Amino acid sequence: MARNKKRKRLPSQERYDQSHPTVSFRLPAELYNRLKDHLRGQSFAAFVISHLADEEAQINARVEELARQRNNLGAEILNRQRQLRDLDEQVKKRKQELAKPFEEERARLRAEIDGWYRQEKSRFEYTRAYNETRLETLRSQVRQEKEQLRKVKMDLVFAETRHKALEQQSQKWLEERETWVKRMQQATEFINTYPWFFCHQCPGAAFNQLLGQMMNTVSSLQAKEGGATAVPQLNETQGNA
Repeated sequence: MARNKKRKRLPSQERYDQSHPTVSFRLPAELYNRLKDHLRGQSFAAFVISHLADEEAQINARVEELARQRNNLGAEILNRQRQLRDLDEQVKKRKQELAKPFEEERARLRAEIDGWYRQEKSRFEYTRAYNETRLETLRSQVRQEKEQLRKVKMDLVFAETRHKALEQQSQKWLEERETWVKRMQQATEFINTYPWFFCHQCPGAAFNQLLGQMMNTVSSLQAKEGGATAVPQLNETQGNA
């Protein structure tokens, strides 16, 4: 029986195998033919190494381009930020310029409103003080008028009472006058009927004169008060008749 003897590999070969592993894969026949035509005698390892180097160079170039763009982008950002700050300053300055007339107008209107308010407040205070003084005067006048009205009512009550008393006294005087008139009429009728009793030369001349004075007094009072019937006066002719 034949024994397969395994060939012993050198350490250098093992190290080479470890550092250079084998790559193998299958391709379709058409793609394999295309790849073989493209290699043109170049080994597949050299082709892969070349393409990897080109790809790495392209990647490095792209990275450098991106880094350059990034640096440019940072500078652009700084530039844009500076422009933005400038725009902010311009906007702020423009806003102050635009707001200045409004602030001045607002300050003017506020000063005008404050002046008007102070004027109206002073006028209101003066009007209120005047009205309070006037109101106190009116209250005093009302109190005086009430007191005067009370006095007038009292005077009216007193006058009514006095009027009633005078009416009663006048009625009493009228009754007494009617009594005296009746008596004087009776005396006059008596004198006219018997005149010789009251002659001046007669002993009753003094009584005749007294009755004549009483009749004249009653007649004068009746004329003043607007009495009803005048009492006939006893004259000297009647007395001497």
